[in-house]
Amino acid sequence: MSTPILDYLVWPNIQSGRVTWAAGENTLANPDGTVFAFAEQVADFLEGFAAVRRIVHFALILRLLQVLRSPGEGEAGLRRLHTLFTQANGSLRNAGAFCGQLCSMAPAAREANEVAEICQRLRARDSLSAFLGIHTGTFLQMVAVGYRPPEMPPYAEMER
Repeated sequence: MSTPILDYLVWPNIQSGRVTWAAGENTLANPDGTVFAFAEQVADFLEGFAAVRRIVHFALILRLLQVLRSPGEGEAGLRRLHTLFTQANGSLRNAGAFCGQLCSMAPAAREANEVAEICQRLRARDSLSAFLGIHTGTFLQMVAVGYRPPEMPPYAEMER
């Protein structure tokens, strides 16, 4: 059964090197099995983002979270965003609001009107596995680490 919340949190397998929902836990996991983010952290970021504008595709949200945690060797604007986040003591709600401003031109997700329900589901204490349809302990929903959705704003905008 498809719902807007399920549709938002489940995404297609894009390529190798993926962040995935961990089976049996309310976390996103890196390819090596380490925790990428807790579901509650994703909810905090989404709430901050939604305070500024309608939420965008979940792959872009994950890309932004990835940049905040580890910008890699990429563009200077991404490294600056990471530095600002760490210097501000890492408030994901504030970072979400800031990223919402940066992504003002990105199209809203179809499920953008469901942000309160999405965040409520992410904060629920029962396992996301059953809700998302993960029953075997394998990863079902995936997004590539380093994948840059086409809606990503130009890096020049991030440097401002």
